[in-house]
Amino acid sequence: MSEAEHPGMPESNADAVAKQLVFTTIDFDGQGLVAAMRLLLSRAEELQALHQRTAAFDDRLLSGQVSDQMDANAELLDALYDTSCLKWFLSRAMKELAEHLGFDVYQKQQHVLAIEQITYTDQGGVESYRLAPRQTRRSFGGE
Repeated sequence: MSEAEHPGMPESNADAVAKQLVFTTIDFDGQGLVAAMRLLLSRAEELQALHQRTAAFDDRLLSGQVSDQMDANAELLDALYDTSCLKWFLSRAMKELAEHLGFDVYQKQQHVLAIEQITYTDQGGVESYRLAPRQTRRSFGGE
């Protein structure tokens, strides 16, 4: 779902930032992936903090501690739009990262014995995998 494909979605540079993030941090030793995931975790924690701030504001609003309606509206709108903006970035970055990792797996499947089946634990750890039977590759001429 790119921004251009869905006119109801916001116009932003999120896709460009996500692509830059993925292609400048992904590497062969895994450090770049860890760095990208830390950045995404940081944005997710920022989102969580916004939700907590909004909940605290709601409590103050309900208890009558906030008397200025204009301030209340501004705070609620900021929370709504800030969380939406963060969610949009996270969705674009995670999609880009998922596509990049998926393509990496696909490429490796072409050059080694392919993984036919994978079973994961409830926490996402690899429980087991089964390799596809060896297939002989035929030459282009059909020999």
